[in-house]
Amino acid sequence: MARDYHSAQSINNDGGPEGFLKDLDKQAEVYTVVHHSTSILRYYRMASMLHSQATQYLEEKDEERAYVQLKKFAKLYLYVIASHNSFNSKTYQPEKHKYKRLCNKALTKIKDLRAVISAKYVSSSSSSSSRSAGQTSLAHETTTHGVVLDSSKMMTTKLHMLNGSSSTASPSQHDDLKKAQSTKEHNNDDNVLVDKFALLRAPSKLTQMKNNNANRHLSSDVSPKKSSSSSMAKSSSSSSSPYGDLFTKKTTQSSNSKNTTSSSSSSIGRKAGSFFNLRRIRMAADLTKKFMKYAERNTRNDKETCGILCGALKNNRFDITAVVLPQQSGTANTTTTMGEEKLIELQESKNLLTLGWIHTHPSQACFLSSIDLHTQFSYQVMMPEAIAIVMAPTDRRRTEGIFSLTDRGLSVLSSCNKSGFHEHPQPGSLYRNALHVEISKHSTTTFYDLR
Repeated sequence: MARDYHSAQSINNDGGPEGFLKDLDKQAEVYTVVHHSTSILRYYRMASMLHSQATQYLEEKDEERAYVQLKKFAKLYLYVIASHNSFNSKTYQPEKHKYKRLCNKALTKIKDLRAVISAKYVSSSSSSSSRSAGQTSLAHETTTHGVVLDSSKMMTTKLHMLNGSSSTASPSQHDDLKKAQSTKEHNNDDNVLVDKFALLRAPSKLTQMKNNNANRHLSSDVSPKKSSSSSMAKSSSSSSSPYGDLFTKKTTQSSNSKNTTSSSSSSIGRKAGSFFNLRRIRMAADLTKKFMKYAERNTRNDKETCGILCGALKNNRFDITAVVLPQQSGTANTTTTMGEEKLIELQESKNLLTLGWIHTHPSQACFLSSIDLHTQFSYQVMMPEAIAIVMAPTDRRRTEGIFSLTDRGLSVLSSCNKSGFHEHPQPGSLYRNALHVEISKHSTTTFYDLR
């Protein structure tokens, strides 16, 4: 099966299978600090999307991408969701136990995939050089100065801690976790891959009395940063990202990138970075026209209308198959969405991934306002390929646009805590036309109006 690639940033791949796995691990980093004001359901929704993508890649025998998505999923659950104030709330116990089971299975699968990817790399390398450094098996865990850095082992230990069982984690395992984390922080090549996850908070005194000495070693070495409140979609009262500092600082789309194709048998020989440029998004040619029909009444009354772009992943490409119009309240300049639970319930029941959003500017130009930029940031950190479609029927120059944030836009918005309409330096450099979108006359879109 052929795979699509964009031109990739250069990533060192001279370290044999271990080096290749390290590069994949870099792609699996998640930079975040939990925001307790954001509903934990949103974080669970993120986890669901990552797990869904991993499942699809496994079905397609795309082990490398499945590996990365599973690691992101496990890290999100263990280091972010588990730090949320609502994690132990009775209200969310079904989600807690569901994703704990999925995480346990994911950690086992991650270990299996390491062996599969290593063997594939060795097989590919041996055909070109019998003395290749790639002959080293990844059965031996990667070490730096003698300290194990295999994050799979670290995450397994973390899960044992989370379970709170006296028989699952020994004092030495806790020491290994702390030692590995400390070494990882001090031996990172670019100091970007530092583990920024909020660690599990120290157990209560009652819990400490019940648990053994091993659990007493658990401490809150990293405190979650405080954040402002957030909204599900754009709002004039709050524009901070609902995902806080979840921001992958390495984005890989290039303005002059071109598609290349490689068979699965030779793809393992490529540098790991080539697996993780922006994936293509395909949308129906008549999607925007149909959306405007749903927005017609609001547009006549000079009120904005918002919809959520949803779809599926197949063969490393996204298809926008649905648009959901959630409950919302609009003005001439803003739209505030509500009923998040109903939206998530629909997406889960239809197995729909969130791929961006679409909204109208009834009497304004076709551009992304400061509030729009923050809204797009909240989507793009959840899904790097997420897009923002703006419909501006009164703009004589351009009635519609499909946008995504630039690297600079992601950087600026990740550190901007302002809300409402406000100025950003050089706003035109913060976003651009989305370069990874394909328009198809043969695609269809289903609309779900929850208003």
